[in-house]
Amino acid sequence: MIIPTCPEKTIASKKIFFEATCAVADADDMDMFVGLAENGSFATGVPFTANNQIGFLLVEGAADIYANCDSGGTETKTDTGIDFVAGAESSSNITNTRRLGFVATGTGNVQFYVDRKLVTTTTDNIPT
Repeated sequence: MIIPTCPEKTIASKKIFFEATCAVADADDMDMFVGLAENGSFATGVPFTANNQIGFLLVEGAADIYANCDSGGTETKTDTGIDFVAGAESSSNITNTRRLGFVATGTGNVQFYVDRKLVTTTTDNIPT
């Protein structure tokens, strides 16, 4: 789980870039959040208890990758149409990784990328 705390909220004149490479052992039997969040607390459910987050969700029971924006507890969650597949590690090689990233352009929009391909853009519930 990658959950750095974002000390600076989105600002109208700034861009925030984020990218992480991930692999999961059992794609449809795992909860995961990858992104930036404010005042998050670890919990057993996804999304974990947090207000103001931008990132990706993997929810147990499916391998779907969701793009997620949450502002003050109101979220916009969009299926990216791309799934995780079970990864494996052999020697120094890890297979079936996904590169998850986003670009938040001020408070106007967030573009979500999977494997560096644009998969969705949202203008709703961007934390400010």
